[in-house]
Amino acid sequence: MNQERNVLKRAHSVIENRVRWATNVIDSALYRLMIENLQLQVLPIGLHGISDNKTLSHVVDMSDWLRMARLGKERDYAKQILKTISSMDNCKSIWNVGAAQGLYTLLAHSTSPHAQVYAFEPDLDCSNRLERNVQLNNFDNIHICRFALGDEDSQLLLNTDGCSGKAPSFHKHPKHKNVAMVEVKKGDALVNYGEYKSPDLMIIDVEGFEGPVLSGLEETMKSHPPRHIFLEMHPDDWMPEKYTSEKIVTDLIGFGYEKSHVFIRDSQELFHFSRSER
Repeated sequence: MNQERNVLKRAHSVIENRVRWATNVIDSALYRLMIENLQLQVLPIGLHGISDNKTLSHVVDMSDWLRMARLGKERDYAKQILKTISSMDNCKSIWNVGAAQGLYTLLAHSTSPHAQVYAFEPDLDCSNRLERNVQLNNFDNIHICRFALGDEDSQLLLNTDGCSGKAPSFHKHPKHKNVAMVEVKKGDALVNYGEYKSPDLMIIDVEGFEGPVLSGLEETMKSHPPRHIFLEMHPDDWMPEKYTSEKIVTDLIGFGYEKSHVFIRDSQELFHFSRSER
């Protein structure tokens, strides 16, 4: 009986190793196809850094990347972001607010490797994967900030099931099963205290919390406004409800921004706001 158990254990181990090997081969093949698709169809400037041989070659989880490769409007939005970054002179600081696993953080760094990239992500699972992605690619100049941005320093409950579930959000969604208390900081305070360089470009995707993020950067918008703001608006998830698409657009126009591009994805609007001078 013991001999049979040992044989079964060895067989199970062999099968497990072969499945793991096959999975790695399939993942590698899918990743190569994804890179080719992004380089040829999505990102005409490629995934390679402009200098210092900075090359994006590894990710822990391909879900975000495959989604971008599959969805036309998100492809167009990504192309516009990277086209803008590559065209900027003296881009020193990029803020990716709601960085998740680092889709735009990694692409931004790969496009402008000398810029300081600040990735704000309060969800622990997502920020851990982001950190791993940065390590896998041996990227520097990326600062992982494990807190949210808002209109005041506080703590809030984040509805989250990690990277594998519904996108983390301060707005409760029926699909959310868990919550976590996270730190929220005001962006102006980070800049005023000299902890962070004011952004030359911002990429914001915060699942309905766009209003508080921008409200918390009002002083920076007046004194050192970013030249470009890429903003995903989630009108179904506004938190708090006093912020609307119309108010946010009106406020940004009041700060001297123009709507350069608008992409529509389901009920969400993906905006590119720009200023002619800093």
